Amino acid sequence: MSANTSSSCCACGTNRALWLTPAEFIPAAERYNVMPAIDRWVVRQALDRLVHRIGAGVKPFTIAVNLSGTSLNDERFLEYLIAELSNTDLAAGAMCFEITETAAIANLGIVGWHFMRELKARGCHFALE
Repeated sequence: MSANTSSSCCACGTNRALWLTPAEFIPAAERYNVMPAIDRWVVRQALDRLVHRIGAGVKPFTIAVNLSGTSLNDERFLEYLIAELSNTDLAAGAMCFEITETAAIANLGIVGWHFMRELKARGCHFALE
């Protein structure tokens, strides 16, 4: 998820809902370390849609999901992705993970390469944004 997308998030209170743009909620989500949870939700939604559409006879396609730098360093997030991907029957290249240049540079150590290598071995692609 990146701050320049047109996605939105709903923060519901007791009496009203407040719609926020990614530029408004991502800094707070990063500050309070909830981006891996948000990334998990986004990945699950993307996989569900891919599986549903392929099951409906739609020709294979690639869906891109932006990942936060925080998730790249979270070993549990990698384990989650591996488990989710192993539960689906997607063609190689069906999932592309977008990483900002800043996150890629900050996470190019052993953890970042391990993350990318593990997911590439499962047919995922990566793109810099």
